[in-house]
Amino acid sequence: MNNLIYNISIFLFCTILLTSCIDSTTKEAHAKEKIIKIDSLEVLAKDIGQMTWNDANSACDSIGEGWRLPTLDELNLIHTRFYEKYKGEGVYTNYSLKKNLDFELDGIHYWSSNEFDDGTHWYFDVIYGEPRLNQNGNLVSCSVLAVRALK
Repeated sequence: MNNLIYNISIFLFCTILLTSCIDSTTKEAHAKEKIIKIDSLEVLAKDIGQMTWNDANSACDSIGEGWRLPTLDELNLIHTRFYEKYKGEGVYTNYSLKKNLDFELDGIHYWSSNEFDDGTHWYFDVIYGEPRLNQNGNLVSCSVLAVRALK
């Protein structure tokens, strides 16, 4: 009986410990990611996946203090700097940005923080270098790039 109580106590302790570490583990993993500085902006050099706009906002928040979706102007700035630096070097491959340069971006469409109206959001097309309007509400998934103001 004492052995059973001991095993249950250990199990509960481990469960509580692991549950409390999940959020900090996510933040630590992103903290180790490469960050690129562009003007007054820090940009996570690797996108954090494809998801809906609402999930994208939550994902940026979960990285840590100040991380958020970029505005359309910021996405344009990132795109312009990246494209200008590598144009003519085969940066665009199979409709995605080539890896092993400054960024590791797999997506074509990236969410912006700009909203057109409730449920309609802007995203940025990196192939054409221009904003586009998502008119399908929160059903569409786009890639997510996280930014924050320089500290």
